[in-house]
Amino acid sequence: MREAQARTPIGAILAVVLSAVCITNDPFFLLALWLGLVLAWNIAQFHLVRRYLTVIDPSTPQRRAAFLKRIPPFYAAIGVAWGLSPLLFFDQLDDLREFACWAMLACVLYGPAHRLALLPALHRAYTNSFFLASLLTMVAITVDDGRPGNTLLWFLPVALLQLWMARRIATDVQSTQAVLYGAQFDLAATNKEALAAVKAKNRFLAAAAHDMRSPVIALGMYAQFLEDDPSNCQTIAPKINRATTAVNALFTSLFDLAALDNGQIPLTIEPVSVADVIRTVHNELEPHATARKLQLRVRMGNAAVRQTDATRLRRMVSNVLSNAIKYSKPGSKILLAVRTQDGWVRIEVWDQGVGIPADQVGQVFQEFYRAKGGAELAPDGMGIGLSLVTRLADALNCRITLSSAHGRGTRVVIEVGDVGPDPTKRKALSVANG
Repeated sequence: MREAQARTPIGAILAVVLSAVCITNDPFFLLALWLGLVLAWNIAQFHLVRRYLTVIDPSTPQRRAAFLKRIPPFYAAIGVAWGLSPLLFFDQLDDLREFACWAMLACVLYGPAHRLALLPALHRAYTNSFFLASLLTMVAITVDDGRPGNTLLWFLPVALLQLWMARRIATDVQSTQAVLYGAQFDLAATNKEALAAVKAKNRFLAAAAHDMRSPVIALGMYAQFLEDDPSNCQTIAPKINRATTAVNALFTSLFDLAALDNGQIPLTIEPVSVADVIRTVHNELEPHATARKLQLRVRMGNAAVRQTDATRLRRMVSNVLSNAIKYSKPGSKILLAVRTQDGWVRIEVWDQGVGIPADQVGQVFQEFYRAKGGAELAPDGMGIGLSLVTRLADALNCRITLSSAHGRGTRVVIEVGDVGPDPTKRKALSVANG
């Protein structure tokens, strides 16, 4: 269609040139009528193609297919108009000018063949109507002049030969283009897979950096405390050991990102004490909160989950709490609480941070998205913490609810249930704005 739009003026130019060659013939009105007919069809074709490119092509495949089914009669009409052109010059001009007219007809016939061949219905409509109109024109000229049928004896086999050649060229072009487009499709698919692999790799590296930051910062702070006051060795050493254990666990769990991409996550399902998970997260992130002059309060009971993955649940809580610490101003408070409600264990993280604008609440769970206004407090953030939380929630039968008031704070609730037997049906995510 794009080529048709570019070549439509060529058809109009050929029609004008052919008319100029035949202008000395009588009757003049027949020449003017034919030229007006061809130019009108050219203008209509230009608008038809432009409508397709601007309106139909960007729409659905069904609408494109329906449009293409309606236009073969239009191309048949164009073929008829050009097929009638021998009325203007056959046996009415000198040999040189008549040859020029036949040459222009050949251009009109074979010129669009390579693009019409991609849509066989259009090619058949155009060529069949062209040759049928030409044949009927030659019959009319022969009968009108009272000539014997010798003219048709040479015209008919030549016309059939030309029709066969046009069909053969169209078939070859269509076959060649099919192979070419198939190769282009395969190349595009391969390129898409390569880009997806690069994106997955970058996501993995970003997630690794994100998850490793908190325990590594904690280890650094513990080391600083120990250097400042070596007498606290017995108190700090267990915390260093727990932080080191957390780092080792992260090294193992980060490799799950590849499985997250294809929906197959190897889970370690066992009874889990949510209090132990909260205690581990608190020990890991408390130094970070203290360094930022935040009051981190914890309320945890004896809640437990019969079937879940402790490491991945810890990652979810750690990511949410880490976000609360990063986006809270010094002197504010953060609450990490656990309670049981309607058979679900609710882990809630409340903060008095910068909050999230109402129009961005639904986007914070997207990978690499960062709400406006948070970069000042956490310039090193990458916008993947909550994305990881939602992807893990899909596997652990968790429900995530986020509510926020811009400038006043955010609350994130993780409702933890038992992991079901069918991992393909684990998904529950809701986002609320308050």
